[in-house]
Amino acid sequence: FNGVPYEPLQAASDLSKPYCMSLSLDEISPGRGYVKGNMRWLPFLLNTCLGNLSDDQAHVFARRLAGLEPMLPAAIIRPEHYEAAKRAIIRKRYNAKRCGIPVLPCFEFECLLDKGVLVTHCALTGQELRWGGTHGRQGPRADSASFDRLNPGKGSPYFADGVQVISMSANRFKSNLPVNDSRLLDAIAFLQHPDYLSSHIVS
Repeated sequence: FNGVPYEPLQAASDLSKPYCMSLSLDEISPGRGYVKGNMRWLPFLLNTCLGNLSDDQAHVFARRLAGLEPMLPAAIIRPEHYEAAKRAIIRKRYNAKRCGIPVLPCFEFECLLDKGVLVTHCALTGQELRWGGTHGRQGPRADSASFDRLNPGKGSPYFADGVQVISMSANRFKSNLPVNDSRLLDAIAFLQHPDYLSSHIVS
C-alpha cells in the first residue's frame, strides 16, 4: 500500500490495540461473513477506515472528501423527526462535555434546524439517516444520524456553523482517516491491483 513493512500483530503494552500497519482480516463483501473467498488481509488502519463500506462506496466517499466529487443534496428533517433530533442533540452535548469538548450555546435544536444542519440524508454517502431508535445493542447503527465537526482539531467546539450531520459509517470513516485523501484513494484503488489480489486474498 505504501512501501512500509507490516508491523507485529499487536503492541505488547496494549494487546487490545493493533499497530496501524499490523495485518488484519477484512470481509471483502461486508455482511457475507469471514468465509472462504470473502477474506483478505489489510493494514489495520485501512481496515478500520473502511468499516462497513464497500470498496466502491469508500472510493466515491474519499473522492467527495477530497473535493473531487460533489456532495449529495439533503432535505431538512420533517416534523415527525423533531423529538428524535432533540434527543440526539442532548445526547451529543452530554457526551461532548464528558469528553472535555466545548459546546457553544448555539448548538441547540432551533438554531441547528434554522441553519439547515438537521437533514434526512447523508451528503457523503447518500444514506437515509436514522433519527429515531439510533442505538442498538451494539451501539449506533451505520445509518444513524451523527454530528461531525467540520474542523475537529483539539479544543474545537460543537457549534451550529461548525457541524454537519452525516451517517455514523461516514463519521467513523472520517474519524479513522489514516492518510491524506490522495494517498487514501491510491490505497483503495490498490485493492483491485493484481499484485494485491495474488498475495492478500485468503482462499
